[in-house]
Amino acid sequence: MRIRPLLLTTAMLVGTATDTAYAQRPRSIPALPPWAVDTVGRLAPGQDAIRGVTLNMTEQQVRSHLGVPDSVVKSYSEVIDSTTELYYPNTTVLLSRHGVEDMACSAVTCRLPNGIGVGSTLAQVVRALGRGHPGYRSGRSYSLFYYPERCDCWLEVSFDEHQRVLNLSLVNDNS
Repeated sequence: MRIRPLLLTTAMLVGTATDTAYAQRPRSIPALPPWAVDTVGRLAPGQDAIRGVTLNMTEQQVRSHLGVPDSVVKSYSEVIDSTTELYYPNTTVLLSRHGVEDMACSAVTCRLPNGIGVGSTLAQVVRALGRGHPGYRSGRSYSLFYYPERCDCWLEVSFDEHQRVLNLSLVNDNS
């Protein structure tokens, strides 16, 4: 008779531990739907600018579009030599001696020339840019990648759990 209450208590503890572990586990957001994904992901000419900034622009040109940065950090990278990072609210621009190498922007003012930007829906992005490449990460993709024909670079459009644009990034591949 003593075993029965012990088994019941153990079963209740196991059930509670399982529920707690499940509740504490981060919820994964669903992958982007197949209708938004393509194996090519070509970016139309003229859509490779965020807030008017394009890859290879000089620091002076960036400042003419974005203004004076909140901070500037100079450093060194073995891949692209000396670098300068310009920090704006919700925007970071990495420059090398060749100009803009990378720009990441999550402000509501982050827009492409066609008006797509932070807060746009997945459907709006696909209508304006076409279906995007899911990238080469293992597992689910929450970003669409678009590749201009003129360079070894890309535009990454990242989405939140509601399939709204969370971040826009322009990246040069310096590997």
